[in-house]
Amino acid sequence: MDEKEYIASLEQGTRLLMEQNSNSRSAFKELQALQEAVVNSSAWKLTWPVRYIREKLHKPFFFTEFPDMQNIMAKAPPVLPVKLSVVVPAFQGEKELPVLLESLKAQKGFREIEYITVVTQSVDGTCDVARRYNAKVLSISRQAFSHSAARNLGAQHAQGELLFFTVQDACFSQPDILYKMACMLLYAGADAVSCRQAPNCSADMMAKYEVQQNIITKKNNSRDHVDKMLRTPKAFREWEPMLYIDDVAHMTKRNVWENHPFRGSFAEDMLYAADLLRAGCRTGMLCSTQVCHSHTRGGVSVFWRAYQAGTGLLENWSRQLPPERTACRRTASQEAALFDAYMRGLAALYEEEKPFLKKREAACVVLTRMRAFLQAGLVGVDKAGAAPPFEGNEEKALSDKLHVLAQASPEITAAPELLGTLGEVNQFFLQEKTISLDEKGKTELFSMLVKLIFQYTGHALAFAQGSKGALPELLNGLAL
Repeated sequence: MDEKEYIASLEQGTRLLMEQNSNSRSAFKELQALQEAVVNSSAWKLTWPVRYIREKLHKPFFFTEFPDMQNIMAKAPPVLPVKLSVVVPAFQGEKELPVLLESLKAQKGFREIEYITVVTQSVDGTCDVARRYNAKVLSISRQAFSHSAARNLGAQHAQGELLFFTVQDACFSQPDILYKMACMLLYAGADAVSCRQAPNCSADMMAKYEVQQNIITKKNNSRDHVDKMLRTPKAFREWEPMLYIDDVAHMTKRNVWENHPFRGSFAEDMLYAADLLRAGCRTGMLCSTQVCHSHTRGGVSVFWRAYQAGTGLLENWSRQLPPERTACRRTASQEAALFDAYMRGLAALYEEEKPFLKKREAACVVLTRMRAFLQAGLVGVDKAGAAPPFEGNEEKALSDKLHVLAQASPEITAAPELLGTLGEVNQFFLQEKTISLDEKGKTELFSMLVKLIFQYTGHALAFAQGSKGALPELLNGLAL
């Protein structure tokens, strides 16, 4: 048997093993040992076989176990012998906090639960609401605030053996969510765990799309699982599916947090997951339940968050990012010109197709045409007459500032990331049965496409700059 035949038979055998023993803990241990033996064998030190095995044998740089939650909960006591500390960063949360705290008060299965609210200079009744629910109130200034600093401050004052981090606009609709997460920590071998998210009932189309893409990206559409890294991936694209710890709903062991406190100004939960995996800890995802959470944002907010995300990726993952993400070919002014062209072309295309948007299939045709439109670079002078109909003055102001930055028109070629996103939107639209194409639906569809271009431009400008920093020329005087 030659090398290719051996590898092919090994892959087939591995898949068969997983299919036949998907619920068996021993089978996964056997699979782990097999993969380790193959990768570490002196007979397989050639570059291409090892690369083939890593790519084909279910990404063996990490190990996945599927805990049987029903079996685990059947063995666990009805009241867990631990104290749980809930940490909630809050800002102007007078209206949202009661919904969150009421849903947390309904959680069952703990000896004791304490609530800690870390408030950032709120001038509404946030502190009063927190105290009304017997929560300990801590203060942090805007100058000292970061997502890491606020959560570390709350954890430092917590007394529980388990720490639970959430956000002020989340809602837990089932009374056993925290109990299940704690069981994964205490009885399934996880050191930190999160659960799925579902959009709020008031979420717009963009918010629903973002939640759906997060589910796909973070492997949240599979069964409950616990992961442990076997070796360090080479690139961020290999890291990202594993970094599913999310501070919207994140429970961890206190001693684990003490050894790995939050860090970084961006994506503190992703960095926390990375630190744990590097240290040999296990991270878990509870896919069998979910928390309600989503954001309906304006175009400016989408742009600014995307820009922050881009600078954060460069700051924290520059050595891990693929070469095409770190080597930008266009300047910030060129990206601004692209943005202006995309927006004007989109507005023209939307007005042209709007009368035909009567059903889902028609919308998919429009999305496909827009993708082809941008792919071909057909944003011409004849399409640039009318400015896109923004919903508010902030969007119009941002568009004008971007237009001012565009001193010379570059070659108009849509970025592959934007085109790929539009393809994903089309699939999302086909699958999302709750979307109706009444007048509100049409407006939301166009608004979503506008926000996606805002999002792409924010990322592109961050990478074009190549370093962390503000955009003083662009954002001066703009209320964000």
